[in-house]
Amino acid sequence: MLQLRQLPVIVMIGMLIFCFGCTKEKKNLMEGLAYPETKTVEQVDDYFGTQVKDPYRWLEESNDEVREWIEAQNAVTFAYLEKIPYRSAIKDRLNELYNYPRYSSPQKVGEYYFFYKNDGLQDQSVIYRQKGLEGEPEVFLDPNTMSEDGTVRVYLGEPSPDHRHITYIRSEGGSDWQEIRVMEVETGEELPDRIQWVKFSGTSWRENGFYYSGYPRPEAGEELTAANRFHRVYFHQVGDPQEKDRLIFEDSDHPKRYNFAEVTEDRHYLILYQSEGTHGTQVYIQDLTAKGSTLTLLFEGFEHDYTVIDNLGDDLLVLTNREAPNQKIIRLNPSDGEPVDFLSEGENVIRGADIVGGNLFVSFLKDAAT
Repeated sequence: MLQLRQLPVIVMIGMLIFCFGCTKEKKNLMEGLAYPETKTVEQVDDYFGTQVKDPYRWLEESNDEVREWIEAQNAVTFAYLEKIPYRSAIKDRLNELYNYPRYSSPQKVGEYYFFYKNDGLQDQSVIYRQKGLEGEPEVFLDPNTMSEDGTVRVYLGEPSPDHRHITYIRSEGGSDWQEIRVMEVETGEELPDRIQWVKFSGTSWRENGFYYSGYPRPEAGEELTAANRFHRVYFHQVGDPQEKDRLIFEDSDHPKRYNFAEVTEDRHYLILYQSEGTHGTQVYIQDLTAKGSTLTLLFEGFEHDYTVIDNLGDDLLVLTNREAPNQKIIRLNPSDGEPVDFLSEGENVIRGADIVGGNLFVSFLKDAAT
């Protein structure tokens, strides 16, 4: 009978045999492996009197030399990976586990429900449209047909207030650059509108047009290397060429700030957010019902987060972490700026809030679950 005191010895012997096998297999895989030579350059930067060498700076460029280096590196990498005997078995098992239909929650636009579905192994999820709860789902947009390599991604933007149009935003080849297009909801026809040089943007409608964020057109050849500077908010009228889009907001003194605009559900207010990173928002507001009104500062600085949930008449409901690390919801009238607590901070963190059907829905985080 096996004695308990023998277990550590047996386990150690097993580990040695396993490690020896791994080492031998790894040695076989490494045979003939030769990495391409990577050149170095004489590049030294001066940071406040400290000299810092950067011999591989040339790899930050986008040119034929860098592309050749990448191709040579990939050739070595994939030649190594293809020798791994159990690689195909892992791939087959992952495909088996991942190959099942996946659906998103629906979005209602007029008489139609829109939702995303992936049959299992499609490169991109397909956007379907269904009329009413009993209608037959039909393909509205299939990004898998938009490129041979399946790298075009699309997602729906916001529908127009009359539910006649809906925007969709597409990107190609993993690029941050986006293009906004417009579809007719009823017919599925795509309009000729093309909004280019868009980044970090959604769409928010007002009457027969929408607000979006984008950058100035980069110089030819610098589309993938130009720095993100001067993020601006524009308004596009459906049917107009992009050249006629109206500039709504820019901050020339702070070219690295991000600017986003949205309209409240009843089209009463235009809310404009500024940010310098992932936390902290400066907020402007404009009363769209008042003739001649302009954007005015509502919340100054970037120490706290502010998100306008929606408005109740002239008042705003705002989610914020100001004086509330777990976040709270305040109510204020933009004309006097004196907020009062609408939902005070509690024990659990507020993750989000929205108004639906006249009710306020709030999501809390507790024990790492909402």
